[in-house]
Amino acid sequence: MRFFTGVLITCATLLTFAIDAKAQTVTKGDINTWFLVVNRVNISDKFTLTNELHERTGSFLSNQGTVIVRPSVDYHLQKGVELSLGYSFVRSWPYVPYSQPIPRNEHNIWEQVMLKSNIGKVTLQHRFRFEQRWIGHIEAPASPADEHYINGTDYANRFRYRFIVSFDILKINKDRNSIFFSGFDELWINQSNNFMPNSFARNWLYTGLGYKFNPDCNIQLAHMHQYDKTGANSFISSSIIQLSVFKNFTLHGKKAN
Repeated sequence: MRFFTGVLITCATLLTFAIDAKAQTVTKGDINTWFLVVNRVNISDKFTLTNELHERTGSFLSNQGTVIVRPSVDYHLQKGVELSLGYSFVRSWPYVPYSQPIPRNEHNIWEQVMLKSNIGKVTLQHRFRFEQRWIGHIEAPASPADEHYINGTDYANRFRYRFIVSFDILKINKDRNSIFFSGFDELWINQSNNFMPNSFARNWLYTGLGYKFNPDCNIQLAHMHQYDKTGANSFISSSIIQLSVFKNFTLHGKKAN
């Protein structure tokens, strides 16, 4: 019940955000370039291991932005229902238009539920993720002659919901390969210490085309719009070109659902 209450409060938070849109100050960011490699290893009928590697640059390959390493253990409860427990290491560097003065690290632990279904030839997925975050605290210098420095960590909670749609556009090579569409919208909500939503954090809108080499390997090229909240009424709007590679491996005779 608490989970569904949280979802309802999230919707109310979005409505409040939309009503207050006229008071926003929006900064236009440069085109960013992101690269993603996702590997999944089937180790039993029910368990898989997944790892994501992210390399993100700003100003179209010009500035180092963020590096993420994100492993997880996934349990396939039943067909179309997957539970995951994961860890993320995030290293971020300063780049325009973000005001972060020095590089810093974040460590987070996350719990996730993925629901998958099909309507005809269209695949729908709902991803719910809760993150517990330890973020490097940047301390301001005592005098203008000194530099910023990391002093301990700040703790924060965050909720993310992603709705994903995918379908084949064209099957080729006797249906062994295909060109497909993949799109999603992801909402990020900051949470208080009791895990209740308290503010909008970010929104992603992703639209891409992919080529499926086989059921275990595909590549995607996409455009993603990122909308970040950086202050009480200030936001950054950026375009992202993302190249993603997905490759699965099987160490067990039968794949997890």
